[in-house]
Amino acid sequence: MYARFRGYDCAYVGPAGTSLRSRLSAHLTTTTDLSRITLRATVAVHQLRVTRAIARSRLPILTADQVGVVSEWLHACDVAWLTRPTRLAAVALEKALRETRLPRLNLM
Repeated sequence: MYARFRGYDCAYVGPAGTSLRSRLSAHLTTTTDLSRITLRATVAVHQLRVTRAIARSRLPILTADQVGVVSEWLHACDVAWLTRPTRLAAVALEKALRETRLPRLNLM
């Protein structure tokens, strides 16, 4: 599992899946289609104050400048990760961190 931080604020906690590298690089894509990456859509809702329906639309509703805001926000985050011996242990840790750190992007 991994977490994204803005300063000392834990902004997001999520599962790494089978490849942390793939997950993190997907977050940094620059395509205007945010529908495939939930975190990018959530950042758009948070930063641009658009609705979730607009952020998750497959149609090119957001401009390149708006998507740039999302990308810049994600690039400015620090990333930390922890490994666990089993998927079940990773899920338990992720749940505990969400409950104790209250990451704002997980609460939306």
